[in-house]
Amino acid sequence: MSDEVTRLDQMINNLTSADRAWFVKFAMYMRIYGWVRDQAAVSNELMAMAQDLRDAEQDEQDAAGYFGHSPRTMAQAILRQLPLIDWGTRLKWFFALASVAWLLLLMFAAGRSAVMQLSIFNFSL
Repeated sequence: MSDEVTRLDQMINNLTSADRAWFVKFAMYMRIYGWVRDQAAVSNELMAMAQDLRDAEQDEQDAAGYFGHSPRTMAQAILRQLPLIDWGTRLKWFFALASVAWLLLLMFAAGRSAVMQLSIFNFSL
């Protein structure tokens, strides 16, 4: 993964400043909106897009002319085609977020009262 990141950074740094700005926005949208998509597919798509943009620059085209003026629209169109993460990963994320939320709830509730009681007998019939 780090090799891909290094190669992608090198490709981005070789772009013109206007194309680099467009691609950085595009990559940001891909990473933010693509968090529920397969990350390997997102990375592969970013590498392919960077290569396409580099080829377009060699043909004297810019990113806006080649891919369109809106990096957000382009990212959303591509992300619709990429596979979602599997259900096991979704459940892991859900339980991790729920655990953190409960931990924070308990920590903040403990600061409000002198004694915090957790008892199963309070919930019995």
